[in-house]
Amino acid sequence: PICYDYVIQVAGIAFINASPGSPDLDLVADNVREKLPGVFSYDSSYGYLRAYPGYRVFGFTKKNSNDLITSQQFYLRPGDAYSIFIADTLGAAKLFCFKDSLNIPDTTKFANIRFINLSPDSKSLNLLSGSDTLFSNIAFGKATDFMAVNPDTYSLKTSEGGSSTTLSTLTNVTFKKGGIYTI
Repeated sequence: PICYDYVIQVAGIAFINASPGSPDLDLVADNVREKLPGVFSYDSSYGYLRAYPGYRVFGFTKKNSNDLITSQQFYLRPGDAYSIFIADTLGAAKLFCFKDSLNIPDTTKFANIRFINLSPDSKSLNLLSGSDTLFSNIAFGKATDFMAVNPDTYSLKTSEGGSSTTLSTLTNVTFKKGGIYTI
């Protein structure tokens, strides 16, 4: 018999629950319930889990249920990293997949940040640090490219595009040198 030895380069996937008020969820990949390392409820995340490359269908059910809340097909390239978010209310849940960048131009000087708008009831959003606009007019379900920032402690706030009214704040956010962050 002939034995072939080959290696398949996998993709890495982080899963993030950004669906406010959601109960514990189970992950379904290609119609198979997958075991996550722990509870997956609102504000939980797991990553990077290995996944075969190619077209893959991911979805979520309530814990121990067979009824899909939402599912979607994504294409995964071998060797790439992705973040898949479940967002919106449970009755209107949507999946969003973003390619991650695990490269920073200079890890001795910078941190990398990006901003994703996962607020379905908002118009496009701006992300500000003090009076500086870091990202502007980001629509629901869209992400910015990564941007290098100086490692430091920041106070962040969001506003709707074209408005100076603060919608939310996040204080004492520390971006460490060489870190990669999604806001």
